[in-house]
Amino acid sequence: MNLNLLRYFVCATGLYLLQYSIIVGQPLEIWEANKEHYPDEQSIMLENKLTVHIDLKDDEPIAWAVEKTDILLLKEPRTSFFTQSIYGSSLNEVSQIQAYTLVPRRNNYRRVQVSRKDKRFQRDEHIFYDDSYFISMEFEDVQKKGRMQLEYRRDFFHPAFLPGKLFVHHRPCRRSVFRWIVHPDIEMEFRVFNDPNDNLEYREYHHNGKKVYEWTARDIEVPLLEYQSPPLRELFPFVGAFIRSYKKTDGAVEQYMGSAEALGKMYEDFYSRAEASPSPEIMQIADRLKKITSEPDELVSLAFYWVQDNIRYIAFEDGLRGLIPFDASAVCEQRYGDCKDMTILLISLLKAADIQAYPAWIGTRDIPQNYSDLPTPVVDNHMIAVYKDQNGEWIFLDPTSNYTSFGLPSAMIQGKEALIRTASGNFKVVQVPFISYTQNSRKGSITASLNGRTLEGVGRVSFKGYPKVNTSYLLDRSDRATMEDYARAILQKGSNRFLLSNLSTENLRNRDLPLELAYHFELRDYAQSFADQIFINLNLDRRFTERSIPGSRVFPVEFSFPECRSLVVDLNVPEGFEVEFLPNGVEIDDHLIKAEVNYKLEDNAIKYRKSVCQKQHRIMPEDFETWNKHLQVLRQEFNEIVVLKEINH
Repeated sequence: MNLNLLRYFVCATGLYLLQYSIIVGQPLEIWEANKEHYPDEQSIMLENKLTVHIDLKDDEPIAWAVEKTDILLLKEPRTSFFTQSIYGSSLNEVSQIQAYTLVPRRNNYRRVQVSRKDKRFQRDEHIFYDDSYFISMEFEDVQKKGRMQLEYRRDFFHPAFLPGKLFVHHRPCRRSVFRWIVHPDIEMEFRVFNDPNDNLEYREYHHNGKKVYEWTARDIEVPLLEYQSPPLRELFPFVGAFIRSYKKTDGAVEQYMGSAEALGKMYEDFYSRAEASPSPEIMQIADRLKKITSEPDELVSLAFYWVQDNIRYIAFEDGLRGLIPFDASAVCEQRYGDCKDMTILLISLLKAADIQAYPAWIGTRDIPQNYSDLPTPVVDNHMIAVYKDQNGEWIFLDPTSNYTSFGLPSAMIQGKEALIRTASGNFKVVQVPFISYTQNSRKGSITASLNGRTLEGVGRVSFKGYPKVNTSYLLDRSDRATMEDYARAILQKGSNRFLLSNLSTENLRNRDLPLELAYHFELRDYAQSFADQIFINLNLDRRFTERSIPGSRVFPVEFSFPECRSLVVDLNVPEGFEVEFLPNGVEIDDHLIKAEVNYKLEDNAIKYRKSVCQKQHRIMPEDFETWNKHLQVLRQEFNEIVVLKEINH
């Protein structure tokens, strides 16, 4: 394309003129244009372009992608070299890497090719086999006004595993492009998320006999990262895609993807390679469990707990091994496996006990899209077993979650859709429920007395639901000293002068009963006295009030689960004293919080009762003000003081 034609094209499209000068102009011009726009940034991305190619080979789709990035240094870097990494694996191999530093000269750039490329395999203590790798490149002669350009190819082993694109980057980006170049006999479907105002520019055209689909975003700022925010793929524009069908050379149209059922059939091919009849060892385990109970729900519970207790979770990310489970007999024999392995063993164990359970694929909550949104592998990353109980309710069994009780889904899959294989070739999508705040509780009780200014007594706390799961992870399999450190952090009351002793636990490994902690404690110098009065705050647990939301916050606040925290304190009135003042207490009840605090005098003891329930797993921005007002009311209430007065004889 000659310069005049290029200028005509840019002017005709309006917005491209500035972009063109930014990317291909002289070093000083490029730097000045962007420095003015981003005066505080160390570097920016002039362009990021991800181009996915979908073609046909031997009457089958094939897919690969080419990604290009162009980074401009706006300020002098601390060093003259810069390292970038590319990640790959046997399922998406990286090749054809081209990397350059563009060193600025007066009117153009001097290109310095990156000569050093180091390939290293990932090492993760939580992953047993991992064939993923990263290739690191060292860009030399990096300096202000200079650029770093990188281009590489990625081949996908299976065209169902196509990438999506999230239009955010770790540095500001002037132009971000997602382009698809597709064989004319292939029908694609695209899904665009989180772009209600159509900020993404979309084009669809033909080029060199291929269909081209293209989304472009301009002047993308670095995303605002707020603590406990929903995942980025829920907040920022995201484009996903799948092949719906393709035409073979004989003219026949082959349906490919486009539904959860089609995705399930592909997964079934991987899963069925490991299916087999239960081994003698699995049959023996099932027989032992059947001798304990013949009631189906109880038997499923026992089998679920057996897998949790006896199979160690170890992740596998080794080519197809990341998709195909071991057969159940191998998992049982070696006593370790990943989510797929533990699932297939649990299903085989239940089959040996004459109980039907089903495999299910599912995404965790850090993936916001579901199968109904985008029926592709980009929406899931986990596998569980599913059982229909005697009441016809689906029970979601995640054996990787060690301390989760039967009937309780693991916290990370709440609200997600499970793709259940109910029979060979048959699939059903079922949503995992969010567990109510009423089922997640921490209930504390204390009987205390005053010894001078020291508050001392005995306490007990009971954990149910997800609070129990989390606390069990902390306390179990720890030595005594570590357990006491954890317990002290969990139980600490009032101030850092809290002394814990005589700690004991109950039901730490009994998943069907609440976890109980019993203890003795002292809080030295806790009560205050003046003249003939004693002042004491009976709210010994104020943890909930730290959940205030800053007024500047933009995104919702995400919690792992809603919960209730309650505390009962019985304080014996010291001999020779009477109660002069008890606070009135408070009560709150709306869609966000249910809270109640009250005091009463009974049998010469002050009865303090507090219950605070957070009803929602997510607090939306429109509720921030109300939420903060509630917490302010509670904060004031938690500062209330009981006054005791010496009796005058």
